[in-house]
Amino acid sequence: IFSKIVMGVIPPILWASLRAIGTAFILVLVSKSMGKLQVSRALRYHRHFITFAALGIVINQACFLTGLSYTTPTNSALINTLIPIFTLLLVVLRKQEAWNGQRVLGCFSAFLGVLALQDFSQFSWSNKTVIGDSLTLLNALSYSLFLSYSQRFFEKHDFIWSTTWLFVFGAAGLTVFAFPQYLQ
Repeated sequence: IFSKIVMGVIPPILWASLRAIGTAFILVLVSKSMGKLQVSRALRYHRHFITFAALGIVINQACFLTGLSYTTPTNSALINTLIPIFTLLLVVLRKQEAWNGQRVLGCFSAFLGVLALQDFSQFSWSNKTVIGDSLTLLNALSYSLFLSYSQRFFEKHDFIWSTTWLFVFGAAGLTVFAFPQYLQ
């Protein structure tokens, strides 16, 4: 809801860029204070970070916030409950995890929890929200791909270090897309 209000004044891609830059700045300070910044090491893994940042930050946040500007917060919340379901399907298809009842029950329980918290009077399934709903669906799929493909990398590497560089690369990517809006 807060982002929906902010986007009444700031365009979605610019807002996504500002959020990513702020997060990257804070993470760089934290990482540096902990002695975990390791720039040369991050540059060795630049291909990983470009891929993960594209999926987990650039496409994810650009589609999420642009989609939110064209749909309702309720629609966005409901569509985003598909992230665990998409992720489960991906990790099973990629043979990263085994299909079992406990995982299915967990996804189903999470989905029911979100449904219980939502005000369905705000749900809209119409031509007015189809662009926003489609972008939000793309956001959910992109984030699921990020979770699936980055899992092993994040398990192998320090979480503070890898998250810092994920946001540095993501902020750079979003800023490229937001550059025309910065000029305005």
